[in-house]
Amino acid sequence: MENFLLGSGFAVIIALLSWSDRIKDLQRETHEIESEFAKERKTTLRKIRAIFSQQQEISLLERIDLLTSLFKRSSPETEIKITVEVVTSFQKLAKMWEKLENYLQWKFKLVVYIGYYLIISGSIAFFIPNQNHINLFGKQLLFDFLFVIPLILFSLFLLSFLLFINGKESAYRKELTETMEKF
Repeated sequence: MENFLLGSGFAVIIALLSWSDRIKDLQRETHEIESEFAKERKTTLRKIRAIFSQQQEISLLERIDLLTSLFKRSSPETEIKITVEVVTSFQKLAKMWEKLENYLQWKFKLVVYIGYYLIISGSIAFFIPNQNHINLFGKQLLFDFLFVIPLILFSLFLLSFLLFINGKESAYRKELTETMEKF
C-alpha cells in the first residue's frame, strides 16, 4: 500500500511540474473563442483581459473607452444605448471570468493537496509495522483503509469540482459567444 501511495504522490507531483499551466488554464475551445473575439475587433487578448480583470489598475473611464472601442460605432443617438449594453455585457463577462479564474486556481491547489496527501500518507504507511494491520479474508485492512478512504473521498470531490468548473467555463463560452454575436 505504501508503494502505491508514494508512487501515486510522486506521479501527481511530476504531472504538476509538466502540466501546471494546463491545469490552471482554460480549455482550448475557450481560448479559440476569445482569440476570435479579439481578432474580429483588431485588438489583443491582453486588452480584453484587462477589461475583465479587477486586479488591473484601469479606471472605470478607461474600461468604458476600451469597451466602446471594441465595437463598431453607430449613429450618435444609438451610441449611448449600445455603450450601456456593452458595459452591462462586459460586467457580466468580467464577473464570470473572475469566478472562473478563482475556480481554476482552486483546481490546481486541490491537485497539489492530493499530491501532498499521497506522499505523506505513503510515508506514514511505510513506517507502520505490518503487525498493526488486521488480516480479514486474507487481506490486510484497517490502516490501508485509513489511508485510502480519505483519498477516495478527496478524489471524488476533485472530480465533482472539475465537472462544476467545466459547467462554469461552458457558461462563460456561451456568454462570450452571445456577446460577440450581439455586438
